[in-house]
Amino acid sequence: TIMNVVGDDPILRVAYELALRVSELLMLKRSEYNRETGEIVVYREKHKGKPNRYLLKLSDETRRLLNMYLDANSCSDDRVFCISRRAIQARFKRALKRAGLDPSKYTFHSIRHSRCTNLVIKMLRERGTVDLVTLAKFMGHLSPATTMQYIHIATKALGIETPIEMPAPKLE
Repeated sequence: TIMNVVGDDPILRVAYELALRVSELLMLKRSEYNRETGEIVVYREKHKGKPNRYLLKLSDETRRLLNMYLDANSCSDDRVFCISRRAIQARFKRALKRAGLDPSKYTFHSIRHSRCTNLVIKMLRERGTVDLVTLAKFMGHLSPATTMQYIHIATKALGIETPIEMPAPKLE
């Protein structure tokens, strides 16, 4: 599972929990992170060149891991993670190997896909439906239709019908 890959690595854990792209992970700022509450500002990049700003909250465990990381590592600027894109991707590949997975079959973006799919599965198990709009907003998708692919993957994995009612188009 993805948690075998992510483990207690604060960089991978934050990326997973917030469903971040590598570029979004590198945009996290210390000044926009509340160590007590776990709230952090995330900038989603895929918005036609203009990042959208979201305030998200880390789980207690991820907040604890991130705080320990911040206590042990400092940056000369305001970034949370003073690490290159290449170093993050290498870290992910090493984590895949430790989990017994073939690194050539996965990209860092797999973390994002796994998080969205796992959120859909959780919603389905807990509520029986998926709040498509909320999920699309969390993922930073401009259109809920982009999020539908994750719902199809999750429902197939669970062996159930898609539990979303799509409104019929209005005929004029």
